[in-house]
Amino acid sequence: MDIVKVILVALLGVMVVVILKDIKPELAFLAAVVTGAAILLMILSEITGIFDSFKGLSEGAGGEGKSIFVTILKIVGIGYLTEYSAGICDDYGSHSIGKKVQLAGKVSIFAMAIPIFANIIATIGAIVK
Repeated sequence: MDIVKVILVALLGVMVVVILKDIKPELAFLAAVVTGAAILLMILSEITGIFDSFKGLSEGAGGEGKSIFVTILKIVGIGYLTEYSAGICDDYGSHSIGKKVQLAGKVSIFAMAIPIFANIIATIGAIVK
């Protein structure tokens, strides 16, 4: 992934959105979505590589370790998706909705992390005994 290309696409997209916002607001939204999709496509190979790395780590960890890696991967995914969605809400003036999306993501992450915390506490308890 070349971050310079991503930044250039983002800046170009922002310029198009700013220009279209006054002329045709409905097209400005579409331009923002297309720009976001283009950036996601540009980083897709990097994301795939990260998933492959996590898959290799989880397979090496075996049973319980594998489920922890899968849960961590889901948590990271939820974090990125909620941040991206909240950003879109903020871009279009719906800051309160964006904050609710972030809250929902945090609650979801916390709920998914509880089994990991329980596992850590059980492991520490076993070591201390």
